[in-house]
Amino acid sequence: MTHKTITQHMRGFALLLSGMLFSLLSYAQVTVSGKVTEANAATPPTGISVVIRGTNFGGSTDAAGNYSISAPLKSGNYTLIFSGVGYQRQEQNFVVGSASSYTVDVQLTAQIS
Repeated sequence: MTHKTITQHMRGFALLLSGMLFSLLSYAQVTVSGKVTEANAATPPTGISVVIRGTNFGGSTDAAGNYSISAPLKSGNYTLIFSGVGYQRQEQNFVVGSASSYTVDVQLTAQIS
């Protein structure tokens, strides 16, 4: 290989590495947490599923109604979907900006059969 060929390969590698680094930096590890309650209930609902729409990231509420989801998200608009047996499904929008954590609380309504 000539010096010119090696230099061209090094430039290509540097460009590829820069592109990979940029794509990694565009996603930030974000924590979305909050509390799920029910109107007129003394205890919070447990086992409520909480999912970020359009992703594979989610979790469920604990005995106190709290949840926490960590996910690599770009800045932008997202929707949390809250669902559980005996409750009406509810969606709550939130916006990811430059912060690393966000709080989204929601009050669910019992499903009337």
